[in-house]
Amino acid sequence: MQRSFFFWGGAGIVAIIITLIFTADVHQFLTGLSPPNSIHSFLQKKTKFQSSSPPCRGREGNRQLIYVMGGSEPDLRERFRKASELLLNGTGEKILVFIQPGITAYDEALGRNLTNEEWTVRQFENLGIGKQDFGFAEFEEGLFGTFSECTNVLKHAKLHGYDRIHIVTSTYHTQRTWLTFSILSDCYQPISLCIHDAGDIEDIRYLLEEYGKLLFYRFFLLPWHCRLKSWQYSK
Repeated sequence: MQRSFFFWGGAGIVAIIITLIFTADVHQFLTGLSPPNSIHSFLQKKTKFQSSSPPCRGREGNRQLIYVMGGSEPDLRERFRKASELLLNGTGEKILVFIQPGITAYDEALGRNLTNEEWTVRQFENLGIGKQDFGFAEFEEGLFGTFSECTNVLKHAKLHGYDRIHIVTSTYHTQRTWLTFSILSDCYQPISLCIHDAGDIEDIRYLLEEYGKLLFYRFFLLPWHCRLKSWQYSK
């Protein structure tokens, strides 16, 4: 009973803090602006990687990996296009792709839906990328997708000797991705980071969902992770 009280009490406090932050932001942009275009612009600005910060962190490494964050088919098409551009322009030596479970397009010749791997191979072949130039990440999905994904790819990079990761994700996902990688990479130095947005266009529903996740990561999940690490190191 007591544990339940503290759990829900803590969750309530977090919810109040996030609501106050969100409300403050909403009040800021609503003044003198008219929805829905202004709301869309506001959310785009909040969720996109801030251009005032450098797109790369740390020195350029000798071994560089291009990593494509997992997502839906439409998102992945744009991310694959960007990753292929990087590879063909000489940035990075290999593309690593995280494939999430899901249904892909139906293939009439095969008489069935393509597997995620088959669909990915076809997408890259159409972009001029051979099978030898990309691989699939065998990561387990965690409770918090981006957090788990960032942790896993940082471990992968360190294990395989990469000292720089070029992260490719959708535009609306760049701010949360950069924030998460930047904080978690402190545990995996000397790996350096560079973020690349796919330049895709997103609707307001996805932007609103992403903004809520960004607030949760920024004000709860990542600070909690840092405090936990600090506590473990001090023991």
